[in-house]
Amino acid sequence: MHESQIARIHHGDMGRSCWLLSALFAAALFFGIVNIGIGSVFTSHSAKHGALLAPARSDSKSNDATSPQSRPPLDSILHGKWNITGDPSWLLHFAIIGFPKCGTSTMMHHLGQHEQVSIFADERCDLAYNQQAMLIRDSYNHLAKEKTRGMKCPMLLESTQLGMRNMQRYFYKTKYIVGIRHPVLWFESFYNFRIQNEFPMPPPNQLFGKCTKGGYNVCTFRSSFHLFLSNLNMTPMDSNELAYIDSDYHKAMDTLPVSASRPNVFLYELSQLTSRNDAAGELDLRRALQSFLGLSLPIKPFIWIKPGVEHKNSTTKQQIDANKIDICQHQYDSLRETLQTQATNVSLWIRRHFLHAPGVFVSNKKRFNDIMEGWEKDPCLQRQWRKEQKTS
Repeated sequence: MHESQIARIHHGDMGRSCWLLSALFAAALFFGIVNIGIGSVFTSHSAKHGALLAPARSDSKSNDATSPQSRPPLDSILHGKWNITGDPSWLLHFAIIGFPKCGTSTMMHHLGQHEQVSIFADERCDLAYNQQAMLIRDSYNHLAKEKTRGMKCPMLLESTQLGMRNMQRYFYKTKYIVGIRHPVLWFESFYNFRIQNEFPMPPPNQLFGKCTKGGYNVCTFRSSFHLFLSNLNMTPMDSNELAYIDSDYHKAMDTLPVSASRPNVFLYELSQLTSRNDAAGELDLRRALQSFLGLSLPIKPFIWIKPGVEHKNSTTKQQIDANKIDICQHQYDSLRETLQTQATNVSLWIRRHFLHAPGVFVSNKKRFNDIMEGWEKDPCLQRQWRKEQKTS
């Protein structure tokens, strides 16, 4: 295998590992029972650290998950198949941990083409299923030891009861990359993605609140990006911050314990991955991400990856497309109103609190603030304006 390519292993232990995890996730997804950030533990905010006032930074030169000078043998980390006896924290330099339908596949595939990066070619959500030994073994055996090593699991940040606690315990040096998207557009994209993959989706107006069986993990609750980010315990989450989170969701908060090793988080908004409307902003993002990951070579312009089933039969494609939604239609006004309220609260919390936490990085603070401020407007207004411009 050429070292500059994404690790694509289809045999031996790696193949069996991926098959097992895929089977577990597929089964959970089919029955709609994946635990997506709905923990019942409500951590007392009085136990958290004090206020954090440092501004969001635009770059990070450090690479915390530095490999030991002498690479230890695997059996000094893993005893047998499952018993973790050593420190695996140096194995992963970065992880793309959120959120689904926010450009994480594009990020994974694009970074995988960088000659200084070695990243799994598929999602690795091992930690969310307590399969950390499997991830440790595959990271040790299949990610290039001389490169910056990474993985992607877009629902990991929502899995605080298992996934993020395992990350904090075993990979406490790993840097996080998190993508977000306007909740209205996120919901539309996620719902249509399920339709594209031929899931028997219920009507969108039945997907208010927390996810339930039969909704295949599409629900308005999952656009509470600020709730899941707050679980990282990087801001005080006092009464002022709690006001931005729907009171019905407070019990779903499951804040991670205070750690001696505070994480570094690179936050981006989906629109920053394209140069179509802001070429300078996309360049800023690539340069900042390069610095955050400690790469000496530049990251090339992003090439958009569209995951999902590709239907080549024209009749099938027409039938599938007919079931997709345009969330700007009037029958979804109530749904869109809920998501727009969520968007405004996420925007305000991120701008007023999260961006000021030590360890939070964005590519250009002013540009990022401008994008997030735009979340306070219904994106359907701009979509309607564009349609009118085309017909005028």
